[in-house]
Amino acid sequence: ICRAAEGGMRDALSLLDQVLSFVGAGAPITADACVQALGIIDRRTVVDLVESILHRQAERALGLVREASNRGFDLKELGGELLAEFRHLAVAQVVKDPSGVIDLPMHGGEALKIRARLVGPEELHRIFHALMARLETLSRSGEPLLSMEMAVMALCLAPSETHPTPPAQQDPCSPPSKQSNSPALRDSSASEPRTTSGGSTLRRAPS
Repeated sequence: ICRAAEGGMRDALSLLDQVLSFVGAGAPITADACVQALGIIDRRTVVDLVESILHRQAERALGLVREASNRGFDLKELGGELLAEFRHLAVAQVVKDPSGVIDLPMHGGEALKIRARLVGPEELHRIFHALMARLETLSRSGEPLLSMEMAVMALCLAPSETHPTPPAQQDPCSPPSKQSNSPALRDSSASEPRTTSGGSTLRRAPS
């Protein structure tokens, strides 16, 4: 409720009344009830989506995006929360106590540092900037679900800078190349004898 009210006391009281009306008289107020009543994105969804991207689990990431859409979440807001979470991971990699810099729930700092160890700093910055570019397209899209799905797939399937793709090897069944730059072959061809028109044999001096 505090996050949704952005620190405003009157807004928080108004949202609290909204949640009370949603759950009914005498019913307990839970985090899930707040999420459903206010239509806010719960942190568990954001964390699960981040972990899916870091582990390159495209199918799971797509399922989470589809589930968020079915629950009525604003996908542009989801993208913003996702971007903020990757920023939190970058902060956790450079500070000892993230809770002093990031507004996190209790014991959230240690869990954040554990997730931050799943990816290197260079790869994390690549993901952050790639996601930011995708969100700019999402903000103008008339099909936010499709745009968000393509965004998470691009992040999951993009080649990792920390694990470069090995160079392609020649198929052993393919025919050898007709031309070669091998010094041994060049020297061999250079030393082959040539026959002149008069029948005498000339040998090229090696270079």
